Amino acid sequence: MTSLDLDYALAQLEALVAIESPAPREAALVNYVEGELRRFGIETRRFALEHGRDNLLATVGCGAPVVCLNTHADTVPASGESRAHPRSDTQRLWGLGAADAKGSLAAMMAALRAAGEQGLPGRLDLLLTLEEEAGGRGARSVLDAGYRCDHVIVGEPTELNVLAAHAGLVFFELEARGRSAHGATPEQGRNAIEVMIAFIVELRSRVTDWPAHPVLGAPSFNLGALGGGDRANRVPDRCTAAVDVRLVPPATTDDIAERAQVLLRDPRWEGITARVVKYGGPLDTPAQAPAVRALRDAARAIGREVGITSWRAWTEAEPFQARLGVDAVVFGPGSLAQAHTDNEYVELEQVRAAAQVYLEAARILCGPS
Repeated sequence: MTSLDLDYALAQLEALVAIESPAPREAALVNYVEGELRRFGIETRRFALEHGRDNLLATVGCGAPVVCLNTHADTVPASGESRAHPRSDTQRLWGLGAADAKGSLAAMMAALRAAGEQGLPGRLDLLLTLEEEAGGRGARSVLDAGYRCDHVIVGEPTELNVLAAHAGLVFFELEARGRSAHGATPEQGRNAIEVMIAFIVELRSRVTDWPAHPVLGAPSFNLGALGGGDRANRVPDRCTAAVDVRLVPPATTDDIAERAQVLLRDPRWEGITARVVKYGGPLDTPAQAPAVRALRDAARAIGREVGITSWRAWTEAEPFQARLGVDAVVFGPGSLAQAHTDNEYVELEQVRAAAQVYLEAARILCGPS
């Protein structure tokens, strides 16, 4: 196992958590990471998502193969104790993004610095992407701009297990338009809330009618928000809703969108519109894929045995697999159970271990020097 500065990883974790970066305000974090890596002579390049918002690529080494360590800059909004004010003891660091996914980013920065100082037979990239927690456009925009790699390890809080499969998702924003009337004569109006509820019941049956996956289970449907009306004695003429569909192979995001569109063409649902605000397909990487084996071998080199797991949550590993045909995997410190909570934290020992595993896995994937 090649040595690296584990104290550096923990120092970066604290610095990263202290920087607010909820989408779309990731610029300060991107600027910090770029400046920090450039201190060690690491080359960087930016891929614009939109004006004033850039994904960041940092590279050490050259040639092939290209190993990409990817994670995201953004966090969910602050909640409860989960804020950009890190606090720690000897075992944990608390703060917004500590697990999702600044623990992974800190470990990747340490691994990249060590690879730059010690040399690598191929090329190691750290790709920091935007708005994974929001629209999911970050990784796709970099791939659209021509970025290519041979292996991808995505940093998310997997408790240092190798995530090889996860569900896909489609988020819909729905709106129903009705006709207002007095609450004493509801038959003279068209109740947009009632229309929306009836539509959602049918939409649920249409988009979840797929067989269960042997690892990921059955597709699911969540009505996350519903709003409309202002008082009991008025028929509401407008209703909005937000829906989260989780899909599993063989279903695709196109399948889900098409089924929704077919339903909307039914005259019964006149006045209802649907907009996809986030989408991502499922991930299904073989257990014998090179990146899976490299991570497990790297973990064994520091005395850890890691399992292979799956999630219902989506990650940016999927666009790499779908667009580049590479066997993408997910691996990082922290627990998904801590992500998006009011008191988020990450175990410091896991951050140290992740840095070591990222570096060693990259060396294994690049081959002997």
